[in-house]
Amino acid sequence: MKAAKLSNNKRRQLVSLADQAKSRLQGKHYAAADQLCNQADKIYKDHPEIMNVRGLISLLKGDNTSALKWLSSAAEAAPKQIEIQANYAGCLILCGQEEQALEIYPKVVQELPRQGEVHLGYATALAAAGEYRLAIKVLEHGLSINPKHLRMYKKLADIYNDLGETENSIDLMEKARQLSPDNIDILFDTAIYLIGQGNIESGRNFLKQVIERNPQHINALSLLANSSKEGNDATLALIRQVYDQSEAGSQLHVTAAYTLGNAAESHGDYEQAFGLWQEANAQRRKTFTYEASSVKSMHDAIIAAFPASRFTPTPDAGISTSGTSPVFIVGTPRSGSTLLERALIHHHDLSSIGEIDVIEQAIVGRKRKVRDQQPLEMMLSSDNTLLREVGFEIQRRLQEEHRIAGRAVCKALNYYMYAGLIAVAMPGARIIHIKRNPLAACLSMFKEDFGSSQPYSYDLEEMGQRYQWYDAMIQHWRQALPEHVMLETSYESLVSDPEPELRRILAFCNLEWDPACLATHEAKGTVATASLIQVRQPIHKKSIARWKHYEEQLAPLMKFVKDQVT
Repeated sequence: MKAAKLSNNKRRQLVSLADQAKSRLQGKHYAAADQLCNQADKIYKDHPEIMNVRGLISLLKGDNTSALKWLSSAAEAAPKQIEIQANYAGCLILCGQEEQALEIYPKVVQELPRQGEVHLGYATALAAAGEYRLAIKVLEHGLSINPKHLRMYKKLADIYNDLGETENSIDLMEKARQLSPDNIDILFDTAIYLIGQGNIESGRNFLKQVIERNPQHINALSLLANSSKEGNDATLALIRQVYDQSEAGSQLHVTAAYTLGNAAESHGDYEQAFGLWQEANAQRRKTFTYEASSVKSMHDAIIAAFPASRFTPTPDAGISTSGTSPVFIVGTPRSGSTLLERALIHHHDLSSIGEIDVIEQAIVGRKRKVRDQQPLEMMLSSDNTLLREVGFEIQRRLQEEHRIAGRAVCKALNYYMYAGLIAVAMPGARIIHIKRNPLAACLSMFKEDFGSSQPYSYDLEEMGQRYQWYDAMIQHWRQALPEHVMLETSYESLVSDPEPELRRILAFCNLEWDPACLATHEAKGTVATASLIQVRQPIHKKSIARWKHYEEQLAPLMKFVKDQVT
């Protein structure tokens, strides 16, 4: 049935009602705006302008699902109304549908070139789909038009930091502070970037400025406490206040508990420390869904998909084994991978790519968002020819997105699951597996909030299970991979006698010795992991036996890893 044709008078009435409703939204009068929409529906049901307003109402109420429904319908009904298209694209980003947003934004940017939010949305979608340099270009152009748009400064700084180009991030934050000197988000981001670059004291000064403006800024308080070498009773008192006053299970309470646990450990109160970590982890675990059986199935499927017969025994086939082949660091979280990366990137022929998963993005392809298990599933369904194409895409990304001229050091959580792909896709690449006493590594994970990236890390038994599966996969790679592909080291060897161990690793990578590799604490490159503070210290052995203070509490974990404990 065809919709009734609108007279010009009714169309003007609808547009007027939509404009009135938008005006009500500016004052957060959502009920009044909704009443105007109801009034409009009596004139003409679900007019695009009214559906657009209903979508905006839902967005402002935090109901993204309803917003997407309304804005999708509005955009479909009015494909030429660019404001509606822009709102729809922005809503797609909020709903994690960046790929669809990328189909809309080029036209929106062309039609609305002076709207900063449009440039920000387009760049956000590009970055989510791995197109970092295009995102940078869009933001720089947007800032040339809107030089006071703080959110564009923040997004551009975030992208540069992710790429390991944090000097640019710090410069951008300086410009943003000139526009808004008291902006807490800008001050906090500045602190993060400075500390990541090794400028600890400068970063701490900015954290103190954040706390002066908001004494309950738990992330600033936590980082200030964890980065202190001396007493920080005043900071800990504020954290204790947040802990006591916040609701159990809230992010405030959980972060405070982790931090107070670290402080208790530093004072030798190990029982209190573990109790606080246990409380924080139990509360975090409730917020995540973790399907252990599917994780186990994925590990088994990867082992089955990469038998020894799948690999070329010598590095002659596929991508060149020249000086451009990457070095991949694999291991569990908190195994010493960041320390090893810091050592290697001090070599004059090696560079870090930052904290971006280059493998996963190369698998899913250009302008595609990496989603959950999708890269692993795509890997399992690919033959060697397709995997070699992934290898070429990895090299392209290293050169064009990360601008690595020589050899890259690539490190990300769960890279051990891609060792078979690396060996097939890039036969000239080298894999360094760094292991650590599982009780030490798992305890270190238990002390950190990994968000949703490692949902098993909040429960000792689930962590023990996951470690078993990881260890089984590493044992498979030992037997299946050609001997030139993977070398193993350990955190304990690296910190106990670093020079001979680093010489051995560099020789395996066909690199000469560089004494600068011993200066892991000196500022070079960006650190954006849970090791933010620790790796800015000279190599030391303090953490090797720390787990022994918690032998009794770690019993649920021990039953899974006892055969690997050293």
